[in-house]
Amino acid sequence: AAVAVPNALEHLRGGIRAASRMLAADIEIYRVLHAMGRLDPGSVGGAVDKMDAERRGGMRYLAKRLKEDGVLRDDVTQAQAADLLWVLTSFEAFDMLHTDRGMSVDRAADVIATTAERALCR
Repeated sequence: AAVAVPNALEHLRGGIRAASRMLAADIEIYRVLHAMGRLDPGSVGGAVDKMDAERRGGMRYLAKRLKEDGVLRDDVTQAQAADLLWVLTSFEAFDMLHTDRGMSVDRAADVIATTAERALCR
């Protein structure tokens, strides 16, 4: 529901908030999955690769929506937007803000969304 909105910026904000809440609900599990995915990719049965593939597709779609809505900065391509969204929406980015910096889930999500908007949008 967070991404099924008519406005691309609302999609960006709502999607990041929803994903952050999802990650926070099972943060220890995601931390183990991501660590094992790096150390021994076969050990988690491709779960991390599957999650990353879905997120990659979602970020490409969001970048396309931002472009179509005319909110991307002139000096940012759709591909560049997808790349930056990919980095900002990673588990690692969320975990560093939430766990390492002690931010609430909502604060971490807002920092990620605001950073994306400021970097990518007019």
